[in-house]
This record gives sequence, structure tokens and C-alpha cells, in this order.
Amino acid sequence: MNHSAYDMAVHYKKMSEHANHVEKELQISVQNLQQKQKNIVEQLNEELFKLATLYLEELSAEAFQRVSAVAGYRAFLKKSPIVAMEREKEQLAKRIHQIQESSMYIKRKIHLIQYQKEYEEHRGFWLVFNDNCKKFEDLPRFRQLIEHKYDTPEFDLSWWQPLYWTLWSAGDAVCEALGVPDFGDDVLPAYQKEADERAKWQQHMEEAKGKVDAIHQLVQEHDQSTDRLTHIADIYLKNCQTLLQKHLLLADIPLLENWRQQHARDDNALQLALRKVEGLKNKKRFLDLIEREFIEVKIKDIQERKRKYNRKIIKFQRPKNRNKSFGTRDRDQKFANKHRKMIEKQHKLNKLVDRIDAYDDYDRFSLENDPNFWWQEMTGKSPSTITPSLQIWHSRQSRQSIIYDETIQHSHVKESYTNMEHDDIGYLS
Repeated sequence: MNHSAYDMAVHYKKMSEHANHVEKELQISVQNLQQKQKNIVEQLNEELFKLATLYLEELSAEAFQRVSAVAGYRAFLKKSPIVAMEREKEQLAKRIHQIQESSMYIKRKIHLIQYQKEYEEHRGFWLVFNDNCKKFEDLPRFRQLIEHKYDTPEFDLSWWQPLYWTLWSAGDAVCEALGVPDFGDDVLPAYQKEADERAKWQQHMEEAKGKVDAIHQLVQEHDQSTDRLTHIADIYLKNCQTLLQKHLLLADIPLLENWRQQHARDDNALQLALRKVEGLKNKKRFLDLIEREFIEVKIKDIQERKRKYNRKIIKFQRPKNRNKSFGTRDRDQKFANKHRKMIEKQHKLNKLVDRIDAYDDYDRFSLENDPNFWWQEMTGKSPSTITPSLQIWHSRQSRQSIIYDETIQHSHVKESYTNMEHDDIGYLS
């Protein structure tokens, strides 16, 4: 069957619309995925800090030894936070004592009243001279006249410049408004006298305000130092836990589990915390893989398809093709049906992403498993073509079953994952 150039252009415009629809669905998936990734990172950071508090519950030499043995973090042994804390405690106590013994602090209330009174007095004079100055400064172009040093030997404009004549006229208008004959001889001295007085009282105001601020800063330093000294052990402990949290983010969690079994076998809370952190890390990793290995690839492909269709539209709209006929082989018939399947597959993928994100049954998954087994644990499915790297790994495994910790009760959440191979998500390859 033959088709006109017009029909071919209409056809490819329709195909381009289909491609736009597919790309829009992909972009929506990316936004949804990235929001989930952000939420997982926030949750992971919270759990990492909780894990750090389990490793380090107090500031002591014994606790630092335990962190070194069980978490592999030796910084506290090399540079003791306890020594640093004791040094700071001594410095804080000394500074607090100095402040409390100073005349400014002892008589702070008296000084504040005195300096605030001085400030208000100086401000009263400043307001008078400021009002006097404004009688000049509010006149048209007066500030510009002062800026250019009009009617003085330093006047910085020449007669051929338009602004020269503008300011000349403005200077005459100022003299007329003030009722004096000359700008340089009458206006400038009168204004300068008022401006000098205003500057003098401005300086007095700033000096008084500086004294008030100095008292406030001294009192604030005293209160902050006292509060820090009171809570310094908690502050140092939290800082140490935060440093340990950063270490744990990059740590090999299964290795930490091996060390736990060697040095803290009975610490079940630590074991469960390690499993949750490792699960969240892999949850984030899987969403990254889906975005990088599937969605980004599909977006790139669909954008190339759109460019191809746009070239076709331009081709069939050219005048030289107006009266030509084209066969069915010149039409991309497959994409008309394929784009629907692509959107259906994307919707299924969105459900899979939701399932991974909703997973919250970390307790029974043994860290003896290869980390890639978290995929089957979280999805109930074997890896498919949406994550080629995981699919290749899975194809090379001799053992396909997951090792569980049978000492922990099977949660109700896990029950919903036991038979997913034929659920509504379907096959995603």
C-alpha cells in the first residue's frame, strides 16, 4: 500500500507524540525515584548515627578500645577526645572565672543603664544636626553637588560636560531656595558646620553603642561557656559519634558483622542495626542501578527516536516529496503498538521501585549472604534486564537461596514477599 508524503508526515507526527508520551512517563519515574533515593539517604544517615551510638555509648578508654576492635575505627586511640575535653574544660572554667571577676561583668547592669543613657543623649543631639543637614540634602541635586565638589577648586567636571551645566543650574537653585547669594561662600560652610556636628555625635553614638554591645557579648560569652561546660561530656560524645557515623557510611558492613561475632557476639541490638544499615545501603544501590542501567538508557533511546521522527517529518514536508508515494516499509509500524507496552512496562517498574522502597524487614537477612541477594529479598524476584549487572551476577551463582537468621521470628511484612513471581508486577525483562 502506498502513502502520500502528507500521510507519512502525519504518521510520524503521531509517532513523535507517542515518543513524547513515553519520555514523559520516564521522566516522572526519574523524579519519583530520585525522591525515594533522597528519603533513603536521610533514613540511612539516621540509622548510621543510631549504629554509632551502639558502638560508642560513653567517653572512656574502654569504649574507644571497643570501637577500634569492633568497628575498626582507631582515631580515638591516636588522639584521645577525653584529653581534648579535659583541656577545654580547664580553659572554659578559667575563662568563666575571668569574666565573673571582671568589673564590666560585676557592674554590668549599672554600666548598661549608664551607656544606654549616654547613647540616647548623643542620639538626641545627632537628630538635631541631622535635621539641619537634611534641610540642605533634601534640595534637588544637593548631594550630587557635594559629591562632585561643586564651586570648589576640586570640582571634577569640565565645562563641555552636560552635567557641568546641570549642576551649575542646581547650585543656583539651592542658593535661591536658601536665600543666600553664593554656593561656595555661603551654602558650603553652613552645611559643613552642621555635617561636622552630625558626624561628631554619630561617633559618640557608636562609641556608646559599642560599650553596650561589649557588655552583651561578654554576658553571652559567659552564658554560652557555662552551658557548654555543663554539657561538655554530651557534646564530645555526640561529636565522636558523628565522626564514627561518617566512618560507618564507608565501612564494609559484613566485615563489621564478622568483627561483632568475634568481639561482641551477644550484642543483638548491634547485629540488627548492622543488618538495617546494610539493607538501606543496598536499597539505595538498587534504585541507583535501576536509574542508571534502565531508565537513563531508555530516555536516551527514546530521545534518539524522537530526533529520528523529527527528521522524517521534515523530510516528508519538503516540496520535492509532495507528489511522491511511499511504501509501507517507509513507515515505523512497530512503535505504534510498542509504545503502549513500553508505558505498561514502566508502570510495572514503578511498582517494583515502590516495593523496594517499602521493604522494611531487615532483621532476618543474614549478612553472610552476598549483598546482591538483597534484590531477591526486597523484590521477591530474580534480577532481570532492568539491572543487567545484577542479572549477570545471578546467572553465575551456584547457590540461589537466601540464608536467614532462624533465631528471629518471621515478620508479617516478610510474609507478603514469599510468593511474588506471578504477582501484578509481572515479568520485567
